[in-house]
Amino acid sequence: MTGVRGARRQLLVYLAGLMAAIAFLQFARARYVFDFNDAAFGQLTTGIYGERSGGVHCDGLESKLCETTYEAAGRPPAVLWLGNSQLPGVNRYRPGERTAVMDLHERVRARGRYLVGYSLPGATLFEHAIILNKVAPKFTFDTLVLAVVFNNLRESPVRDGMAKVLREPDVLARVGRSPEAPSLLPLAAGETAQEPAPGASETLAARVERNLDTAIGRVWPLWAERPKLRALASYAFHVMRQKPFGINAQTKRPVLNSGYATRMAVLDQMLKDARASGMLALVYIAPYRQDIRGPYIETEYAQFKKDVERIARDNAARYLDIDGIVPGAEWGMVRDYLTGTDDFDFMHFTAGGHRRLSDAIDRELRAAGR
Repeated sequence: MTGVRGARRQLLVYLAGLMAAIAFLQFARARYVFDFNDAAFGQLTTGIYGERSGGVHCDGLESKLCETTYEAAGRPPAVLWLGNSQLPGVNRYRPGERTAVMDLHERVRARGRYLVGYSLPGATLFEHAIILNKVAPKFTFDTLVLAVVFNNLRESPVRDGMAKVLREPDVLARVGRSPEAPSLLPLAAGETAQEPAPGASETLAARVERNLDTAIGRVWPLWAERPKLRALASYAFHVMRQKPFGINAQTKRPVLNSGYATRMAVLDQMLKDARASGMLALVYIAPYRQDIRGPYIETEYAQFKKDVERIARDNAARYLDIDGIVPGAEWGMVRDYLTGTDDFDFMHFTAGGHRRLSDAIDRELRAAGR
């Protein structure tokens, strides 16, 4: 009898723990789950792309809308603008305001040209190179505008979604013929499992698992949102890891490391690719908040700008340092989704800042006859 009571007690403890865990996950789902594509923006900045941009600015993982919009415009000579979340992010957004991409698109359209933007939050140079190889065959590009952001040199080369894009047959084939091949081809054999190709046979076990997963998800929303809950856990770990140590947006973060030369090599390869394709390349140092102490180590940042300028010059590309064009009042704050606390935003600015960015790039394009 003692053994039976002990087993019952263990079962009750197990069930109580399971119920508590489910209750906590339900609470987290209702209170904290958000669109993690917006995590890079924070709650005070709005991402304007996709349909909201009029189809001229797309997520780097999905290009179809911008391709369709371009086809409808008659495929005029086009400018490709690659960047990170700074391009679509408008701080303190008000309805009707436009991003730099949207504004510059209208300016070049008046000159008989076309501009399309592609961006990803925290986009790395590797990811820019993948996007270039993905979309180049779909447009008549003769100009490349590339934002180079010092902060993004710390990021891993590619996220899972971009690794899948790289493995698309057409993209992989073009990469294999491009100057970026030495840097990108090894990433195509990454650890992310490939999904079955269209029309490929699916094992019975995989089919049963997929159907069961779908059926449970229909009747139990918590099950269907497991990917979001995993993303929430990862995001929460990132936030809570920083808070106890007083790490904030102004904390100095070294960037120059063993991967720096590799990232600069990708930039060099991209510019070689653009030149070989007959494209004029404009490389610019992205706007960086100047009114307060920032996270960049000054000596490293200065060397970074020298290196980018040298690589641009070696590849007959235009170089533009506009890191100080946005005044302090036009920068914003970033509000964390979990804690609700505010911190200085060194990446996103208001619509006024977007107009300044558009002005600067437009002047350089006009000077180049574009």
